[in-house]
Amino acid sequence: MPASGRWFVGSWGIRPCFNMTSGTKKTKARTTCGLLLAMMGSLVATCSALAQDPASLQSFVSGMPEMLFDGQSLDGWGRRDGSPNPGWDIDDGALHRTAGGGDLYYKDTLGDFELYFQWRIAAGGNSGLKYRVRDYGGNWLGCEYQLLDDNKHQDANKTAGLYDIFDPPEYRPVVIPGTWNDSRILVCGNRIEHWLNGVMTVQTTTGSSAWKRAVAESKFSDVPGFGENRTGLLFLQDHGDEIWFRELVLIPLIPMINHPIQEKRFRREWGNRNFCWIGNRLISRCR
Repeated sequence: MPASGRWFVGSWGIRPCFNMTSGTKKTKARTTCGLLLAMMGSLVATCSALAQDPASLQSFVSGMPEMLFDGQSLDGWGRRDGSPNPGWDIDDGALHRTAGGGDLYYKDTLGDFELYFQWRIAAGGNSGLKYRVRDYGGNWLGCEYQLLDDNKHQDANKTAGLYDIFDPPEYRPVVIPGTWNDSRILVCGNRIEHWLNGVMTVQTTTGSSAWKRAVAESKFSDVPGFGENRTGLLFLQDHGDEIWFRELVLIPLIPMINHPIQEKRFRREWGNRNFCWIGNRLISRCR
């Protein structure tokens, strides 16, 4: 067997991943093969980057990509109580915040995941995508991937930062209002990453001393355990400005401790080598 590279593992044996013809799942027509391959490559790269981290993706099984939005309807989206939200509509295959209505919630509670999405914002706009949202004594709060027209908002918060907790780097991709951008959020155990147009803008560990210090200096200083929950809701923020979202693709991440048979088999066959999964078939050497 080669000393490095990627393989599919199945009843047919081992073959290079570029020969993949099975073990996949159909997605909506708007999702291109290129997008899915890019996500898989990104996941493999993440596994490699986190190989030395105890909370890395080598401890997680990744499920198949799920389209959270079909580009045609608001199915699965609404107010927190599940009722329709009239402040959002479909505009050319994208979720569009029009006027009023409030935040747009996704129907399911999510655990660990990777989320890929595209978005564009109107000139002067302010919005965000919030995740791990839960009830803190009557206030529904969570971590926020900040979305802004940075040129019109000169405060401390910037696009792709973790709102009021961690700022993105000064040198990052420029967001031009009205143009589409690619973003990615990784929520894996106590690890959080934000990405903007291929550049990582936030990397942090919830519950760490750095996290606790940043929260203590934020507007969430009086919220015990803020952001340290492992599950929560996800919503698109209504901040009074126009914003569009499309191609929301979620890859669920499942701790391998919940899959003892698979773990035992592959630990036996691969020893302590680092590897990661896409579905039950793709194995990647991470070193």
